[in-house]
Amino acid sequence: MFLIRNGEAVVKVNGSIVHKFTPGAVIGEVCLVQENAKRTATVIASSARLETLVIDRDKFNEFRLSMPVLIQQVIWNIAKMLGDKLRFANEEISSRQGVIRALRSENMENTRELNQRSWLQRLAATLSFGRSA
Repeated sequence: MFLIRNGEAVVKVNGSIVHKFTPGAVIGEVCLVQENAKRTATVIASSARLETLVIDRDKFNEFRLSMPVLIQQVIWNIAKMLGDKLRFANEEISSRQGVIRALRSENMENTRELNQRSWLQRLAATLSFGRSA
């Protein structure tokens, strides 16, 4: 897990920037609470200098035993961050579903139009329209 102390970083998913992190932001928190967690995004520095505090799983477990009250607050903050990320993801999915519905409707209309043209072309061919004698 990384805590940004100075500088900025951006999150890229499939090559597109989807979020910007500033000082105080936590990155990679899932790895502390989920073993063998796969990366879900790429985070890269977006400022000339990026300074982070790194807490790996072993150090986190060490803190968990020696400072349970502090770690309880850290876990609570991680849960809130994950909740915020889930809410954001749900909002993104909802907004994209509207776009998908609109595209699907447009696709159905285009398919109907193509089918009608095809039917009219077959009818014209059957009735020999457009043939010169």
